Amino acid sequence: MASEKSRYLCVLLLTLSACNSAPNKADMQSWLEQIKQSVRSWIDGLSTEPQPENAEKKPDKPDDANLQAQAQIAGVVENIAAAPPGNSGKDSLSGADIAQLHNDYDKAITADDKRDALVSLIEADANNAATLLRDAYADPDPEVRKEAVLQMHDFNNQAAVVDLLLKALGDAEPSVVIEAVEGLALLRDPRAVEGLKKVAATHPDEQIRVVAQDYVDQLGQEGK
Repeated sequence: MASEKSRYLCVLLLTLSACNSAPNKADMQSWLEQIKQSVRSWIDGLSTEPQPENAEKKPDKPDDANLQAQAQIAGVVENIAAAPPGNSGKDSLSGADIAQLHNDYDKAITADDKRDALVSLIEADANNAATLLRDAYADPDPEVRKEAVLQMHDFNNQAAVVDLLLKALGDAEPSVVIEAVEGLALLRDPRAVEGLKKVAATHPDEQIRVVAQDYVDQLGQEGK
């Protein structure tokens, strides 16, 4: 019976671990509730198992094995419930994995491959986002620079990234400038407002001037 209990416990623990791959929080919580109900039924079943006729009668209380099983299951349930669903793969990336992503980016030839590699690299190594984005923005391919500026939107709370966005306002490629305008318009940084005003007044592309002026007007209304 002891080996059967161990096997059942192992299956439950593995199932609980798999819950973290649930597509959303609601599904994960539903699975956890079903598993917890199964655990309760199992524990109840253990306490009512028939004893051999010649077995010594023991006090009516949970045995150590049951208590240990309950503690293990409860601990795993709490850990899974507290973690964001579907996040385990990203957290488990090793230094070697991140190094491989850097290598993939460095070896990418086409703009599409570079963009895809950059997105994967930023997701895996967000702590170094400012440096990665600075290097990507130095790429001669405007499509890669555009992707770099687009990724900057998520990190515009960093001074170094704001500096990059301001620099991108002077890019020779209009689509890159538009992305820089969009990123700066999310800020309330005085430098961002001044940068947008300059673009609205002096950029040679009329469409970009109009977009920049719209954002300047919006920010002005919000500041009143």
